[in-house]
Amino acid sequence: MTLPGCNYLKKIYTFIDAHFIIGEMFLEYFKGSCVNTTGTLCDYCSLNEKCCPGIDRVPRPFPDYESTGLHYLPMNKTPMANRITDDFHPRVQLKKAYVLGECTLDNPNKILEFSKKFVVGQKCLGNILHTYSEELKKDKRKKERAEKRSAQAGKKYEDFDWVAMLEDGSLTKQTIAVLDKYLRHHNIDCQGRKKAKLNEVQRHITNHLAVTQNLREQDSDTDESEEDEVVTCDEYDEEEDILAEIGSVENEEEEYEEHEEGDEILYLEDHGITMYVTTRSGRNATRFLLC
Repeated sequence: MTLPGCNYLKKIYTFIDAHFIIGEMFLEYFKGSCVNTTGTLCDYCSLNEKCCPGIDRVPRPFPDYESTGLHYLPMNKTPMANRITDDFHPRVQLKKAYVLGECTLDNPNKILEFSKKFVVGQKCLGNILHTYSEELKKDKRKKERAEKRSAQAGKKYEDFDWVAMLEDGSLTKQTIAVLDKYLRHHNIDCQGRKKAKLNEVQRHITNHLAVTQNLREQDSDTDESEEDEVVTCDEYDEEEDILAEIGSVENEEEEYEEHEEGDEILYLEDHGITMYVTTRSGRNATRFLLC
């Protein structure tokens, strides 16, 4: 490490680890305890070895199971060997048991057992367990929100259904980071608090939906008008065909009436050939375009 003061801080923390015992509600310093951790006395203990006589650590409370009430042993009878930090501290042990599910509000037998072992009243245990329950629920919700924010931070603009979030109201619950994704994607410059950004996103999505709806209606009207034109043209063509057939029949009847009985008419298959035809009496027939 190259930070200024790092060696000094390392020395301080090393001294604390070698000489102090830190519990839930206490901090105890014992001179010369560095021998138990490092095997030798540190510089400070060596220089100040004669300033005070050797002392023992203060014994931590130990339950008196032979007593009829909730009592601890006297200090002169309190064992000190093979003890760990906070081994009979009620709050520390209760929190461990609650996290492991060994002592809960819905299990009175476990509460009674814990009360006798760690010398604490059942009513007090109930109050503490209720507090732990609320704290754990709060921590759980906090953890879930953090995981949700972390998951949303890894998403892109395309991963969100913006219209659905606007319709179901979940857009108002999104974080500023999510709203900024929408604003950056559409090149919208909006500075300020979350409310201002939320209003801008809602306005933009609403306008986009309105424009899309208008385009759909225009396309629908255009398709309907084209269908009407197609139907009208088809009907008009059918009427012309019928009239043309009627006119051709009438012309054929008129031509048939104009020819005298016994006239000879020459029909040719070649189109566009004009010929002169005479009757039996020698008169010239009308000039026909034979087809």
